Amino acid sequence: MMVSRKRYEPSDAEKSFMAELKVASEKASGYGIAIDKIKNKTKYQQIQMENWKAQETKKIAAINETHANTIKNNVKETTKKNY
Repeated sequence: MMVSRKRYEPSDAEKSFMAELKVASEKASGYGIAIDKIKNKTKYQQIQMENWKAQETKKIAAINETHANTIKNNVKETTKKNY
């Protein structure tokens, strides 16, 4: 007894659906990559802002110290001249 074997071929609708799935999968992969890039940029910017804040804090302290030294020197000079 011979059994006829028929190859299974997807129908046109199935082929179309598989093509749509492939396109959707590629888009999802692309979106995933874009999201990862944005997350990395966000982390980088956060680090940059923290570094900037630390530098600004140091600058403010340095400016205050410089002003204080200038004032002290001016006061010393004026007291020496007056006495």
